Amino acid sequence: MTASDHQVRQRVSGLLWWLTVCPYVLTVTGLSIVAFPGGNDLAGPAEIIMFVLLLPSIVVALPVVYVLGGLAWNSPGDPGPLVAVTFAVLLTATAIVNVLVIRYTLEQWRLRESA
Repeated sequence: MTASDHQVRQRVSGLLWWLTVCPYVLTVTGLSIVAFPGGNDLAGPAEIIMFVLLLPSIVVALPVVYVLGGLAWNSPGDPGPLVAVTFAVLLTATAIVNVLVIRYTLEQWRLRESA
């Protein structure tokens, strides 16, 4: 394989990676907005789907998400918008951590395969 072929494969691989990652993160963000609209309403199926998509990183992030989300939920006044934004930001950050963990794992796997 020539150097040019290798560069093309890397670019295609990178493009496919971003075409997979962006919809994943946007889906988690959308589900977090639906699952935690603010107030006392919870959307059960959206919340379950979102948490399954966030595995394995949500296991480590869950205490932080619920403590910060609980603080937003108990804020004075109308907590609705603050709750929605807080959970959306925290769960989107968890999705990004998930992506980084998966990318690191794949890179380590490729390194071991090539060695």
